[in-house]
Amino acid sequence: MHLSQDTNSETKKYIKKPLVSWKQYQEKKVSLETYDEWCNKFNDDVFNGLAIIGGKQIYALDIDKDYDDALLQRLWDLGTASYETERGYHFLTLEPVPSADAIYKDNHVGEFLGAGHIIVIQPSADRIFLTTTIYNSKFPSLVKPREPEVSFVPDFNKLQSFKSSVPNFKTAVFNPQEKWLDGSRNNELFKYSMRVINDYDNFEEYQNQIMKINDENCEPPLPFDEVRQMVQTNWKKVPEYQETKPKTKTFHPFLSLTDVRSASQIYDDHFINKYESFFEGADVTFRVASAIAILSSAINPTITFNTGQKNTSSIWVMLVGGSSTTFKSTVISDAERMMIDAGMEEVKLPDTFSPARLENSMSERDGRPNIHMHKEYAGFLQLLSQDNSSGLSNLMIRLWDGDEIKKELVGRDNKPKTDEEGNSYREPEVYKASNPHLSSLVGIQTDRFTTAMSQKQLWDGFLLRWLIVPSENPRRKKLSELRALSVDSSARNDLVQQLSIIFQQNRSSSFSQDVDSDALDLLDEYSDYIYDQIDNLPDGDIGKNLFGRYKTQAEKLCLIVSRSRGSNEITVDDVRYAICLNEIFRIKTHKFLVSNAVSTLETNMNKVIKFLDKQDGKSASRTEINRGASGMSRIESQKMSQLGDKLEEMGYVTRTTIKNKEVWTLIDKLEDDSASKYSEDLIKTLFSKGGI
Repeated sequence: MHLSQDTNSETKKYIKKPLVSWKQYQEKKVSLETYDEWCNKFNDDVFNGLAIIGGKQIYALDIDKDYDDALLQRLWDLGTASYETERGYHFLTLEPVPSADAIYKDNHVGEFLGAGHIIVIQPSADRIFLTTTIYNSKFPSLVKPREPEVSFVPDFNKLQSFKSSVPNFKTAVFNPQEKWLDGSRNNELFKYSMRVINDYDNFEEYQNQIMKINDENCEPPLPFDEVRQMVQTNWKKVPEYQETKPKTKTFHPFLSLTDVRSASQIYDDHFINKYESFFEGADVTFRVASAIAILSSAINPTITFNTGQKNTSSIWVMLVGGSSTTFKSTVISDAERMMIDAGMEEVKLPDTFSPARLENSMSERDGRPNIHMHKEYAGFLQLLSQDNSSGLSNLMIRLWDGDEIKKELVGRDNKPKTDEEGNSYREPEVYKASNPHLSSLVGIQTDRFTTAMSQKQLWDGFLLRWLIVPSENPRRKKLSELRALSVDSSARNDLVQQLSIIFQQNRSSSFSQDVDSDALDLLDEYSDYIYDQIDNLPDGDIGKNLFGRYKTQAEKLCLIVSRSRGSNEITVDDVRYAICLNEIFRIKTHKFLVSNAVSTLETNMNKVIKFLDKQDGKSASRTEINRGASGMSRIESQKMSQLGDKLEEMGYVTRTTIKNKEVWTLIDKLEDDSASKYSEDLIKTLFSKGGI
């Protein structure tokens, strides 16, 4: 810890030297006089070389080299991330240090990296902090190991919490002509350095760029040593990890629609250009793209692909509007009008949503649409998290690529009201999507539906079922605003016509599709690829139970793509495009399932770890955990007897006697930079070589 003496003052003034100069914040947070007055309380006789640099986003423990050898060794043994200072070390963590705010709740002064506060610990508080925080293993390494040669894979959730601490760094636009004056130059240069850090693989190139920006944009430029220290600190905070490589073909669970579309643009292929519009969708009543793209999201684990024979299956379709602030009553009328125009007969009005109601509607044979809202799936997603690795055949998963969608009430509440004539009514409900995108619905057929198929006389061919999510509705707009709107009626008419064709074709009594021999060979290769992915997943991973179904889904997609263009033959191009779509839905579903499952289990794991910390020897049996895990409610404690088995199913490792932080080995969920590379390889392989 570095203290500089103010020789111009009659009294010794010891000023702690922060990692980044705090002067830029003195007008916003604390005056120089206040800071000096506070630091005057300490002198060489009572100050004993320990400080916490704390705040809302990042914390550090600042210790002099000769302060406490046992404490330093303890932090080294924990593997706490650190770097050397002039007189000691800074040990970094992204988790809050609880005692910091408790000890100096009203004395936050200075700044650390633009987010935290400098807190100097008094002698009377030192031992309390050391006893309750450090010696009890509550100062873990969450950033980077001290030795660069040590293999390290950071916790994905913790890493995300660090990224979220600087939300504006990446979104801000850098203006090369802008000049940063004294008072803001340090903060602006730091934000720029964090925004571009991922653009550099070499430290020297990164440092040279920051030095260049300092010289060109800061007036006057910051001192060389200060900028160098900032750059070195930023670089050390970037976590390093070794990518886990599969045994065979590349697998990446973070591929997006944008990645596939971007990769496809580098190939001038007539087939890709023909279907490129399916990825776009115009800002109209319903996206034309949804009609076909969402058809591909249906999964039926029991369907078989027999050419020249009759097939019976169910296709779930969810139509998603381009945006929306919509009254629920208007949603119904919109859906009715759309489907009547397309010749889809009667429209079934929405029922109260529940998992049981959904299963019932899936087992009905009449093909009439059911209308549900985005928000009404929330309870179903919670059920998915609770029962993440079993009973998948009873679940429907909604994948939403847009921003938040929420329900609002026009009135203060939505309780039943009575008018003057005694009639009961409710205030209208409004659903709003802040930034909607093309969404998909993955329908996993239920056992109940399979049983219903065997007991009832169903159509041969595709049995369409519809889930309608509303488009933008201008009812809340003024009449003058309505008249000013330009509506692309041709796009809506095209959609109506296409829906009508699909609906009527798939209601025919029978049909057959011929398959090109090369297309069958490509499907066989894709099947082998899927099983390779299953073999490469960790034991117990949820994808092991799910991926096998994507072989049959790819076959169904071939039928859908072929039928959508009015052909009676499935070509190699149909298979290639079907595989592209299938890969999108497979990896998106896997990412969704894993992230929801792990986050739920992690909550319980953290509670168990806290309980183990208090036990002698840092270990306990499952029975002891069931009886006394701190922070767990009575209902949760009852479920703990099943937690070990659940974790094993998800790929975690458990032991008969559970030991502290060796309890479970987490699934590697780290997102890397290979998504775009994977999508390029996929498109290139499919459309350039004709096979996987």
